[in-house]
Amino acid sequence: MPPVLCGVFQGAPLVLPMTGLTVAAPNGPLLTPPPTGPTFNVFVLLPRAVRLQIAAVGGRVELSWPTNSGNWVLQSKAIVATQGGWTDVPDIPEVRGDQYVVTNSVTGQTKIYRLRNQ
Repeated sequence: MPPVLCGVFQGAPLVLPMTGLTVAAPNGPLLTPPPTGPTFNVFVLLPRAVRLQIAAVGGRVELSWPTNSGNWVLQSKAIVATQGGWTDVPDIPEVRGDQYVVTNSVTGQTKIYRLRNQ
């Protein structure tokens, strides 16, 4: 069944259609119930996976993620740290097209990166 509505949540109220919808058919030998809208409808909102990308560029490393993915903070951790150790990367992301980009040096300790929801 195709989605009723697609897009990226930007913080504004969602306007969902309440009439003219098709009821999903249940699995197994059950009958499809009649529609209950507009009095009662159920919608499933799926989170969008945010993909952190990394690329080596001229002896430096560039980390990027989509600008329309919400509020994220880039964090790093030295690989030798066994627990905890995640710290916010102090660099302010640069906007390039539709991507946030942070550039770091590849010298020093080997690090891993992640995005933390703000």
